[in-house]
Amino acid sequence: MSTQHPSENEVLPSGKTIIRQFAKDGSLFIESHNYGAIDIGISYTFRNGVKIEETYISKGRLVSRKGYEKARINYPDMPAPDAGIEDWGKDLLRDLRAQQKQRKLETEKRLAESEESSFPRPTSTNWLRVIAKGKAHLIMFASRDWKILARETSLPNGRN
Repeated sequence: MSTQHPSENEVLPSGKTIIRQFAKDGSLFIESHNYGAIDIGISYTFRNGVKIEETYISKGRLVSRKGYEKARINYPDMPAPDAGIEDWGKDLLRDLRAQQKQRKLETEKRLAESEESSFPRPTSTNWLRVIAKGKAHLIMFASRDWKILARETSLPNGRN
């Protein structure tokens, strides 16, 4: 039994793509409006012809209704979101941020309680702790110039 839904695609002169998927009974199931490789997008889900859900995308990522509205300023022909529909993306993103924050705190706690944290602390800030393959190494520099590396997008290999 196929789960594929018949669909139709429409590309507007502005570059916007509208994709519609239909249920087996011919009613609209999903409609999405997108630009590019989802520079911005909105997707509607329907049940029995009634819109039940909206999903917002910006720069290829799930965003809240507020994030979509902010990005939509640059795309005047993108549809406005429906404030009457629950913004499930906002709740999901909030929960995800809380989970990431909790994981970060747990990681910092584990590191503080681990053997890696038993290195002697130098009196200056010209040191760097590197953990590789389960082993921790303390690297001390003659000066604090190494901190410039933190702003580099790639590390120089020292042969130039």
